[in-house]
Amino acid sequence: MFTYNSCYYKQVRGLAIASRLSGTLAILSMDRFETLHIYRNLQPSLSIYVRYVDDVGTVTITERAHKILTYLNKQHPTFKFEMELPNNNRYLPILDIKLNIDDDGNLHYKLYAKPASKGIILNYKSHHSSSVKRAVAQNE
Repeated sequence: MFTYNSCYYKQVRGLAIASRLSGTLAILSMDRFETLHIYRNLQPSLSIYVRYVDDVGTVTITERAHKILTYLNKQHPTFKFEMELPNNNRYLPILDIKLNIDDDGNLHYKLYAKPASKGIILNYKSHHSSSVKRAVAQNE
C-alpha cells in the first residue's frame, strides 16, 4: 500500500522501488528477456546493444527501429519499451551521457543531466548516516 494525493493505492505487480531485491530481479528479468528475444531474434540487426539494469541502448538503422520496438513490446505483458531518437545535434541521452556516432563511425559523448535533475547533492557534514552518504555518492 502507498498513498498519493491523500489516496491509498495497492501495488498489484512488481516490487517496491526501495526493496533490496528490486534491482537484482530487474537485472535477472532483463537477462532472461534478452536471452529469449534479443540475442536469438534481433542481435544480427543491432550494431550495438548495451544495458544497465533496465535501461537499454542500441544502434540500428532508423527504418528498423520502429519494427524492433513493436516486436519487443509484444513479447511480455508487463515490459514496456520506449524509444528515444537522437536530437537535432544527433546526440542521444542514455543514463548520464549523450552519445553521438558521426558519419565516419566515431563515437562521441558529453555528460548529460536529465531535465528533472536539480543538481543538488547531500552535504557530507549533514547528520545522515554514513550508508546514506555513500549511497548518494554512488548513485549521483
